[in-house]
Amino acid sequence: MMAYLNNNFIMAGCVSTVATIGLAVINRKNEEPIQYKTYLKHLVLIYVLVLALLYFKTLNSSPLTQKGGGSPTINGYQQEINIGEPNF
Repeated sequence: MMAYLNNNFIMAGCVSTVATIGLAVINRKNEEPIQYKTYLKHLVLIYVLVLALLYFKTLNSSPLTQKGGGSPTINGYQQEINIGEPNF
């Protein structure tokens, strides 16, 4: 099941379906019923928005690499750094 949710298209479909069902449940008691075309527009709009959000999320989520934290080395030996008085 979790393998399916790693797919952005399936995840966007699930989220948009749940959101549209939520809209239908909330508006069920209204005197004026909402047309099916409005539900379809809502489903497509939420699908596209969630798909775009997931696309940008996966676009920027490159593996993090930590850099720095070491001292400069030359040919495997540490370089001597003079931290005393500067020589100008």
